[in-house]
Amino acid sequence: MTLPRLWTEGEAAEYLSVTELTLYRWRKRGLIACIMVGKSPRYTEQHIADYLAAQEVPAVPAAESKAKPVRRGSSRKRDEPNPLLLAHQILKERRARRDGA
Repeated sequence: MTLPRLWTEGEAAEYLSVTELTLYRWRKRGLIACIMVGKSPRYTEQHIADYLAAQEVPAVPAAESKAKPVRRGSSRKRDEPNPLLLAHQILKERRARRDGA
């Protein structure tokens, strides 16, 4: 019986192109499994393969992949007053009353 190669956290992080801290966080959140050797986490190729398989996103057929327009800005409707302009107007009126204008 041959034992699988055990990767250190640094080796696994380098392979996945993430920092050791990111891999540590994933491990603590249960996103990637590991083997604990004493207090040190070790990863096998299977642990990494399972993590990568869980991250896979299925391809979207071309007919369904029509991008929806991204709406930029606020969700405020055009006929609604702009709250920032209203606040500015109120402050301006208060200052005018305070200054006795």
